[in-house]
Amino acid sequence: MLGLPAADLAIAVTAVATGVPLIRVDVREHRLPDRLTAPAALVILAIAAIGAVFSGGGRWPPMLLTGAALATGGYLLALLSPGAFGLGDVKLLGVIGLALGHLDPATVVLWLLALSVCTALWLVLARYVDRQSDLAVPWRRRHVAFGPPMITAWWLVYVVLALAAALRG
Repeated sequence: MLGLPAADLAIAVTAVATGVPLIRVDVREHRLPDRLTAPAALVILAIAAIGAVFSGGGRWPPMLLTGAALATGGYLLALLSPGAFGLGDVKLLGVIGLALGHLDPATVVLWLLALSVCTALWLVLARYVDRQSDLAVPWRRRHVAFGPPMITAWWLVYVVLALAAALRG
């Protein structure tokens, strides 16, 4: 269905089910709570384990390495800019990395491209939807929630892959 294996389709559903409340909380409170990111990671790992049992193999190494790589990159960003990039963002990157690594680690490139576009659009829209946005504060000093563009880009990867599969026939 949608050109994705069943496990990846289940992970895509998890992305939507987790992403909507994460976006809501991040826009309102500028945080990505562990009570949402931790279960998402566990569900993705469980789906991957069940998929490995039924398909006779798994994609554990690329999945875990991609998750670790994105989380590590996010952690470095949080160290360099602690006021702008928080640990919730780091954990979300780990979750996204697990999901994309299960698909194919190369999808991280597609996600980064989508992230660039989504972040640019979010920066334009943030002044209208971000309740903590103070219009008197100059752009370079505003705190922006990064969860919404990261999650939207994650969803776009699945949309692009499904459309590509549909075009292939």
